[in-house]
Amino acid sequence: MRALILGCAILLLGACTTTPSNHYLLDTRVDTIPDASSPSLGVGPVEMPAYLRREQLVYSMGGSEVEIDNTERWAEPLEGAIGRVVSLNMAGLLQTNSVQTYPYHQQRAPDFGVKLNIRKLDAEPTGATLIAEWLLYQPTSGNQLVRRLSQHKIGLDSSAEIAPQIPAAYSELLWKLSEEIATEIQGRLN
Repeated sequence: MRALILGCAILLLGACTTTPSNHYLLDTRVDTIPDASSPSLGVGPVEMPAYLRREQLVYSMGGSEVEIDNTERWAEPLEGAIGRVVSLNMAGLLQTNSVQTYPYHQQRAPDFGVKLNIRKLDAEPTGATLIAEWLLYQPTSGNQLVRRLSQHKIGLDSSAEIAPQIPAAYSELLWKLSEEIATEIQGRLN
């Protein structure tokens, strides 16, 4: 009987310490996947700073101080989410359904590959910033076509909570980056 009471007490104590949390996904503007299969595109690998490779949302508090929010979390690993969203964005922008994520299938290498190195993906009360180095290349030959360091910014509502604004802000920043890369690819197709 004592063991049963002790077991129930431990379970109740554990339940009391559970912190509720919200889970977020990055989103894309693409509603439908196009029918065309050209050009073929591969996205990845996606690299990012170690402090962003966590389940919790991370944002700036000013200077070099960051907040790691224990109740606001990503529903999927951020690196994978970035690859997924950029892939879908690019499919819509380039009107192709032939999009792969890294690693690419050796017998079906895409026409263009995009490597992403996220240098900064940050939000603070007044805005969000993305700085990304990206490389456009031909996977079959390894030829580098262009390498760029891009920066995109958008404002946030400073009177509202920051964490719930982050997923939409990051999604918008990734859309802007996708547009920039798609423009480069389209210029090479003409």
